[in-house]
Amino acid sequence: MSCGALVFVSTLCWIQRLWAALFRETGVTASEQCDSPGSIFESLIEKSTSHKAKNHVLDFIVLALYKEHTGGGRCNILFSTPNLLISTMEKIIFYEDRNFQGRYHESGNDFSDLHTYVSRCNSIKVLGGFWVVYEKPNYMGHQYVLSPGEYPDYQYWLGINDAVRSCRVVRHVGNMWRMKIWEKPNFEGESVELSDNMPTFHERWQSRDVQSCKVFEGAWIFYEHPNYRGRQYLLEKGEYRRYSEWGGRQPSVGSVRRVKN
Repeated sequence: MSCGALVFVSTLCWIQRLWAALFRETGVTASEQCDSPGSIFESLIEKSTSHKAKNHVLDFIVLALYKEHTGGGRCNILFSTPNLLISTMEKIIFYEDRNFQGRYHESGNDFSDLHTYVSRCNSIKVLGGFWVVYEKPNYMGHQYVLSPGEYPDYQYWLGINDAVRSCRVVRHVGNMWRMKIWEKPNFEGESVELSDNMPTFHERWQSRDVQSCKVFEGAWIFYEHPNYRGRQYLLEKGEYRRYSEWGGRQPSVGSVRRVKN
């Protein structure tokens, strides 16, 4: 490899690492679509709460301005890298048969109906990002939260059958987690704040019922039974005034787990 090629590859790798750091430190996820470099910077600056993250954003702006000032025009490597990174960060492959055999479908985005591409799903590869797959179309039915890895059989993701009809990227996966739960709907009654996993929920919460909650940081999973068993319910940043808003059939919660890299 020539010296010029080595410099190019090294620069590209450095830029990709810088973008990854920005996404991680600001909470801007790969699934957030940005139409232009300006909108990318605007989103990053808005979410840059730490001094380190702000410095990363400024590094990019300085690089871009320098490139244009020296007559090089727009730096295509610099501005195409976010989209390149986005396309490789989140990726999932569904296979009709076990052990990654048979017809398959690859996705990098939310998908409301997979039945056109695969009639059943017996194995999955998650090549990037965290995903929640659903038993039914339009993000309905049983939920299963998947981390990067290989699942040669539906039992590996605790599935009850080979039905996977829709999928969605899990957003707000980061390094901080904070959630508050209430015993009654609309954030009323007794409450408690959580920041860690709870394999046995009732040890800290007198009642197993959770009627409403607010997720301030990170993504979480409610499990129907203790020790992370039973139905799963993904909760991301936002407010849930009643248990039906996170897809629950009833308000009982047996265990709680953070979605963690």
